[in-house]
Amino acid sequence: MGFRHTTDLPKSPLPNAALLGWQLVSDADGMNFTCYEAHVPDGSTVCLQSPEDGMTHIYYCISGKGTCTFADDGTKYSLQQKHMIALSSGLSCNLTISSPKDMRLFVVYCKDKSASNIRVMSSVQDILGTDRDIDFGGGRSRRLLLRSDSFSVGFCITSISPGATWKMQYKNHLEACYFYTGGKATYNFVDEKVAVESKADESNGTMMVMNKHDKHTAEVNATEDAECISIFYPPLVGHEKHAFSDDGYSGYELIEE
Repeated sequence: MGFRHTTDLPKSPLPNAALLGWQLVSDADGMNFTCYEAHVPDGSTVCLQSPEDGMTHIYYCISGKGTCTFADDGTKYSLQQKHMIALSSGLSCNLTISSPKDMRLFVVYCKDKSASNIRVMSSVQDILGTDRDIDFGGGRSRRLLLRSDSFSVGFCITSISPGATWKMQYKNHLEACYFYTGGKATYNFVDEKVAVESKADESNGTMMVMNKHDKHTAEVNATEDAECISIFYPPLVGHEKHAFSDDGYSGYELIEE
């Protein structure tokens, strides 16, 4: 278990030094991926590229707006709030910011699962009402990346409803949750007897790291949904069911396909 508030972290270059921000998950956490929040200044252009061979790179726009121009074919894509692009290591693009303030980017690096050049461009709006828009009882999970997308991690946007209490233990997956906006959520980690309340506003967030299959309870103690980015390793297939232990904690079954 671990947690980090961006307000407590130093700002530094990401593995792609064109980006500056805060490291939220490191190699030392043993999650098989690393995560960052980066702020890209208005009017600037930066190259979004893999920091090393064999490393995929994923970007989710928390706020702001810009245009991505892909180096391989010149394709343009509007990257804006609640949009994501996921790229194999051999692909890159130039991001030009057009919003009147910095863009907030959530960035994930992980090992390439496929040798092919793959790019996935999607948004929360694209999957509303589809089989990737899941009601899990205490909120909704919008699944932007699943195993079929050929990346090493799953990428979900999760909202937890006000007043909801959700008991979880992912015995078959490692999970990192980044609360970046909305209502405040308290995570009670059972085995280590630690309670952490999220600090999230228009420029800061809180990362919860469940790197030991931690048993925890999430509670939303505000009048609006708490929204977070959930990264799963290995990625979800998409039709997993919650399996409950004898003491009432739930986690996804592991599907081998």
